[in-house]
Amino acid sequence: MRINEVAGIRSLRWLALALWIALGGLALAQTGGTGGIVVTETSGVLRYRIGDSALLTATKGQIIPVGARIVTGANSGAVLTFPDGMLVAIGEQSRLRVLEFRYLPTDVVKSRVVLNLTDGSVRIALGAIGLREPSLIQLQVGEGGLSKALERLRAGEINLSVYNIAVLVQVGQGRISLNVADRSIALVSGQSVLVQQSGFVLVSGAAQLGEAADQSEDGRIMRSRFDKMLGTAFAPGTRSIVITLSTPPGRDFSDDVLLSAPGTAATGAAAGGNAGGSVSPN
Repeated sequence: MRINEVAGIRSLRWLALALWIALGGLALAQTGGTGGIVVTETSGVLRYRIGDSALLTATKGQIIPVGARIVTGANSGAVLTFPDGMLVAIGEQSRLRVLEFRYLPTDVVKSRVVLNLTDGSVRIALGAIGLREPSLIQLQVGEGGLSKALERLRAGEINLSVYNIAVLVQVGQGRISLNVADRSIALVSGQSVLVQQSGFVLVSGAAQLGEAADQSEDGRIMRSRFDKMLGTAFAPGTRSIVITLSTPPGRDFSDDVLLSAPGTAATGAAAGGNAGGSVSPN
């Protein structure tokens, strides 16, 4: 397929996604309450579970309930749209928990979002809640310590807490309060950060961060997935705060029924997944 043909197909997908956000997303937002999470795009294997229930396969257009743990397989990914218009792109072999989502359109300051990334990579474009009051957004990377994160609210800042795990972070726009090992670090638009598992935080340019991540095999994989997520763009001008996160590859995906095992059925609009391992709506 020629490059201009690929560009044309991507433009059509952009248009379809923009129309969905403008029409369907607006309709969801007006309903109020917690609502559901819509799978806008999917490639490869996307599944979710509530509590200890069996894993369920999710396809494009499906509603995923709040409280779900969402997982992707190898060479898989998805874009999720939340009732307030927040967009979350999930990369391959990722595990994201939606711990809380409460949206009150008529009283946004009483809304709340709590997300937990335990494996893989995500790219988040904030919707009405985060744009109205960033401190209503809580992002946790790694297991445990959520109660401590919730105590560190700062007006006008998204709260990002990292616990005993390495992570690459890039802030597209906005301001974030990064909490690591009882320390709070302010991150502003355009900054990139590497948090090592030891708790050491390096705020620097992309080249230096890449060199630091490349010191280990896990770091190289993490950087590769991070770079792929940076290529997962959202419609220009639709959101003003974008955050990209990536962690090292997880070691315990067996409890998610071997998502990357041979013969696992691919689902969604593009069965088999992207070669790059993430889904882009462009």
